[in-house]
Amino acid sequence: MNTSTMNSISSVSAPVKRLFDAFPLKTYTSKPTPLQTATSTQYSLQFKTAPKKNIPNKWFNLIVYSLVPLEYDADCVISLDPLCSAALLYLCYKHGFSLPNANTKEDKHPASANPANVITVLSYHSSTDGELPVLVEDEKFYTKALQRSIRTTFVIQEFINASAVSGQETMLLELCDSVLYDGWIITVLEELSIDEKISIYCGKLVGDNDGTDFGAFTPLVHHNMVKTLLRRNGFSLRNKVIAEHFSADFVDPKMIYHRGMQKSRLVNEQNNIKDKCRNLLSTLEKCLDERGDIKFFFGTEGNPGAFDIKLASLIYAVLHVGDGESPLAEIIHTKPLLVQHSRDVIEGCI
Repeated sequence: MNTSTMNSISSVSAPVKRLFDAFPLKTYTSKPTPLQTATSTQYSLQFKTAPKKNIPNKWFNLIVYSLVPLEYDADCVISLDPLCSAALLYLCYKHGFSLPNANTKEDKHPASANPANVITVLSYHSSTDGELPVLVEDEKFYTKALQRSIRTTFVIQEFINASAVSGQETMLLELCDSVLYDGWIITVLEELSIDEKISIYCGKLVGDNDGTDFGAFTPLVHHNMVKTLLRRNGFSLRNKVIAEHFSADFVDPKMIYHRGMQKSRLVNEQNNIKDKCRNLLSTLEKCLDERGDIKFFFGTEGNPGAFDIKLASLIYAVLHVGDGESPLAEIIHTKPLLVQHSRDVIEGCI
């Protein structure tokens, strides 16, 4: 092979050379570029009154989807997800805290957060199973290193339900976690816009108008979020038709309505949930009416029980998402004693 042939093989053609010559070039120095450390927004919890005994070296961090101003006191914040708000209220009653104050918000680096009892706003991606709330507990012993325990949503719910004082309360907790929770999920799926769903379940901060803008990825984020919600709290196991309808991969859910049999099964399952919610709420309203001046179903020392907390959280969430006029909200509006019961439970933590 002669020299001219070698040069023609190793040379770069003129069009390719012009392309590479036009490429922007940048020289990187040996100086490392500092990484942008992710921050989270936290709200500290304050005791309503001075604690009666010394507080041990133990702190917790409750991670929730979102926090919004409370209707009854705009200085306080609460989550619009019923499981997150129930966990928050339960911790407040158990330890004597008041609800987080919007003025105690601090942006902290997770690794350097000072020991304190806080509420942290993150998206569902922060959990390995895609479910919040998550409770992180740190305990410092005098002779041992810091010990950390992480409680998943399932563990938190089991812990709250285990505090039931009677078999009747346990039964009502099961109904709340199934019948009423199913009513909440179909309210979210059917009555809320994509932006409203994302604002609740993708890390919405108080006063943050831009933190949930995913641009072109919004449909994908929404789709994955809905599939996670359908698995949450066993909803898809109890309502298979609805789960299949809303979890179809990248298929317009409205197309399913053109399939007559599927539409009939879907509507029947939705109506069944609404009928069960209506009957249960009517029964609970009647029970409150019969109890007279007794504000709560269960509880001790004037504090509400686990069922009271879960019921109040769910009713508040349904009445305050979207325009507050969903079919389930319309049912609740006809139950003034339940609405007042929800307010009494929540105001006990202000």
